[in-house]
Amino acid sequence: SSEIAPWERLVVPHEVDGSHGVFRADQATCTLSARNDYQAVQAWIELQESAATQRAYRKEAERLMLWAIVERGKALSSLTTEDAIAYRQFLRKPTPKERWVGPAMPRSSGEWRPFQGVLAPSSAAYALSVVGGLFRWLIQQRYSLANPFAGVKVKGAKSTAPFDSGRAFNDHEWSLIRPVADDIAWVGGWSEEAAQRLRFVLDFWYATGLRPDEMVNATLGS
Repeated sequence: SSEIAPWERLVVPHEVDGSHGVFRADQATCTLSARNDYQAVQAWIELQESAATQRAYRKEAERLMLWAIVERGKALSSLTTEDAIAYRQFLRKPTPKERWVGPAMPRSSGEWRPFQGVLAPSSAAYALSVVGGLFRWLIQQRYSLANPFAGVKVKGAKSTAPFDSGRAFNDHEWSLIRPVADDIAWVGGWSEEAAQRLRFVLDFWYATGLRPDEMVNATLGS
């Protein structure tokens, strides 16, 4: 329960694996076959078709689950709003430093750490938006009853995404864009059909690198 390990090597102790999480919904009405929080989050990660989005989501889920287990002694599905507020503070300054912060290392290394330094306000805000989206999805699947991160904001974070003036989005910028598309039917009032079309266009654009005019004029034969 005190070991820091990356997602693919994480072994969650039974008492904090969420199989009996405080805010678990009735399993009989859940659309997931997941028996615990790790399996539920893994389903959320695999839902994303973009490899870059999967990596970005995994990183944030990994950090939160490790923190919940090691620092709070809780399952992900047992976190309260007070825990979410404490996690916001933790993102500003991950402590103890020797446990959480270290230089970039291979994920297979015993010296691997979840953080390489203190997060900027915009990065902390992004992290909270991703885990908030995770809990919204868990509620939609009737796995969880509550979203402890609802309304938890970061002071000093810019209200707009930190895009640069380049001609192409980098991986970080794509990882900001894609969660918005994932949640647009939920928070933007779009129909699910329109949201699916938007996600297809974004993923197709990402995969092909077409120019806007090429995208507009593309046909199946192209």
